[in-house]
Amino acid sequence: TLNHPNVVSIFDVGRHNGLPYLVMELLEGASLRELLQGGRLAEPKAVSYAAAIARGLAAAHDRGIVHRDLKPENILITRDDRANILDFGLAKTTVVPAEALAHAPTIAATELGVILGTVGYFSPEQARGRPADQYSDIFSFGTVLYEMLSGRRAFLAETAVQTMNAILTEEPPEPADRPIPPVLDRIIRRCLEKNPEQRFRSAHDLAFALEGAAVPGSTTRLDLMPRPPARRRIAPIAVALAVSVAAALGFWAGAKSAEGPGPSFRRLTFQRGTVMSARFAPDGQTVFYGAAWDGNPIRVFSTRLGNAASTALAVPDADVLAISSRGELALSLNRQLFGLLQSRGTLARVSLGGGAPRAIAENVLAADWTSDGRELAVVYAEAGKVRLEFPIGKVLHSGPCVWPRVSPKEDVIAFVTGTSSNPSELWTVDRSGSKKRLASGGRWYTLAWSPDGSEVYFVSDERGSYSLYAVSLDGHRRLVTHFAGPTSLLDIAPDGRMLIATQENRREIIVSQRGGREVNLSWLGGSLARAISPDGQQLLFAENTSEDAGTYTMYLRRIDPPSPAVRLDDGFPLDLSPDGKWVAAIDSEKPKDLLLLPTGAGETRRLSLGLSLDDARWFPDSRRLLLMASEDGRPERSFIVDSAGSTPRALTPEGVLGLAVSPDGHRVAAQDDTGSVAIYSVESGADRTIPGGPELGDIIGWTADQTGLYVAEEERTRARVLKRDLATGRRELWKEIGPSDTIGLIDRLVPIVTPDGRTYAYTSHRWLGTLYLVEGLK
Repeated sequence: TLNHPNVVSIFDVGRHNGLPYLVMELLEGASLRELLQGGRLAEPKAVSYAAAIARGLAAAHDRGIVHRDLKPENILITRDDRANILDFGLAKTTVVPAEALAHAPTIAATELGVILGTVGYFSPEQARGRPADQYSDIFSFGTVLYEMLSGRRAFLAETAVQTMNAILTEEPPEPADRPIPPVLDRIIRRCLEKNPEQRFRSAHDLAFALEGAAVPGSTTRLDLMPRPPARRRIAPIAVALAVSVAAALGFWAGAKSAEGPGPSFRRLTFQRGTVMSARFAPDGQTVFYGAAWDGNPIRVFSTRLGNAASTALAVPDADVLAISSRGELALSLNRQLFGLLQSRGTLARVSLGGGAPRAIAENVLAADWTSDGRELAVVYAEAGKVRLEFPIGKVLHSGPCVWPRVSPKEDVIAFVTGTSSNPSELWTVDRSGSKKRLASGGRWYTLAWSPDGSEVYFVSDERGSYSLYAVSLDGHRRLVTHFAGPTSLLDIAPDGRMLIATQENRREIIVSQRGGREVNLSWLGGSLARAISPDGQQLLFAENTSEDAGTYTMYLRRIDPPSPAVRLDDGFPLDLSPDGKWVAAIDSEKPKDLLLLPTGAGETRRLSLGLSLDDARWFPDSRRLLLMASEDGRPERSFIVDSAGSTPRALTPEGVLGLAVSPDGHRVAAQDDTGSVAIYSVESGADRTIPGGPELGDIIGWTADQTGLYVAEEERTRARVLKRDLATGRRELWKEIGPSDTIGLIDRLVPIVTPDGRTYAYTSHRWLGTLYLVEGLK
């Protein structure tokens, strides 16, 4: 019943000649116990493993499965650095006679020693012989996390009886040689509470806390003080379905108001996937939301507050755009993602009482109702141009525009300009078209109006972590609170309650060699494949673990056998030279400078070219580079520059980008914005258009024999890599690639293929969300 990347998969169960058997996923690596024999783990590595383990536990607990024997021996770290939990449900909750345990050795080397090893990870409930539940797993998790960070076991005495007594009455000591960071120490102490009711309320909450603690340089304070015990007993299933996470989530932090209790959080969704939208219905007790669960297309669901179940509307492949006060839904039908939480579809209207949706307009990005439910503000995207109309037919703004929201007074619309990779600006526009900028900087705004229309609330990551702000119409901005990870503000009810979605944002690199199985070579969770050496042995990739979308670190890693990644420097890598000695990169601080970093000994070179750089490819001689860049105020084109710093020479016309250099270095394959493909001579600049018409996909490289190009037609879950013959233009499918687990994938898969076709890599971007109701936020 379990299918999760951090839980070992069981594919089949049966009997053969009277003997039972299991068909299990092949995992190659070492147990966490083996890794700990070398001492404590580095903090980033320990937190990364711990968050993965917590996510695996959460998946199991969601299915009603409790592990009951979590310990380092039952955690496998694969060769691609992924934590997997083994042996779910195999341990029994039994009482071991005290007289047998009293003589058990303290080293887990014999059969009795193995029993002692298990005892050392018991929860107090297990030590008392009581049944083990999800809270017992969380206690055992705390002992494992403590051991990863301290290098010693949390509870280990001379005999098993003394160890069990320590579990019941003592706390693990603070390591003397290197203290555990306070934020992680508080997480451990919360897991190891003797009273199960004072531990994390779920493994999901625990994972959120760890992901928040893993943000480098984060100043977010995690409030992990135990909650007081409930006044009356609540059934465990009710607790799981009515989680209040004001103190335990870890994604919400910041000072609480001294005027009464802080905000409370109620979890509304429990599936695995991406939450796209959410709106309160007019009754204030029903929530409609759009989500892509379990790898399926986006659908609309409804849930009643106080009821954990969600019901899918009888409208397939749709998303919620807005709900009117008159009881009408504005939907986006056949919604297609084209970036992080960005999508377009057909605008339609349907009554909350039922019936079929009525289509209104095509190519709609977003829409919002006026408070009286009579008019719609709509954002269209057609022929590469975006416009905001309010009411429909009257253009108030042309240019980038996302998350439009009509004020409660119906006179002003708030919206955001910018993209996922560029700083954004928050604007308002009135019915006459008069615009005003309220805030700027940061990325990934989501917004909603305050109930009285005096302020716009929005989420921004401009200071390295996601924060909730409010800004008045005169531009006065105030900080409301901080988040420790990606969070979206989706709606605010008239009484001030909020709908937010917390997001787990992860990129993974998948590599395959010589037709073998795909291997995960991700490093820290924000990995982005950039280049593979011609021999297929070196992987160049970027890592972004900060909430600042523009901050990257460059790494180089051997593919077979996988080696630990070597950190090169800060910046965004573009390409690895064919001789493996240099990396071309963009300086994050000075984006018009091209950096040439040695992979071994040597000094970094900086080329100030006066161009806005987008990408670069090395020539086979490892001396020249093909640049994709633009001059100030001009369209992009391709240039050739010598690594010694010569003046860039334009190769292609404006609007045409050279994307791949031939293996002999004499030709460049280029593509314009219509998809037409042409081959340019490096020496003469002459071009030749390839027959076969425009290309639907993107050029990603040349074949080794130089008779064709690799072209990728990229989607969210799969990429079709084709070979296009240069002489005839004929296309032939080479390989279709993509991860088997498609849940939460939101960005196009961009593959990299070596000329001989023996090695390929791609990056998958996963965005997993959970919807919460927030009450009591001052």
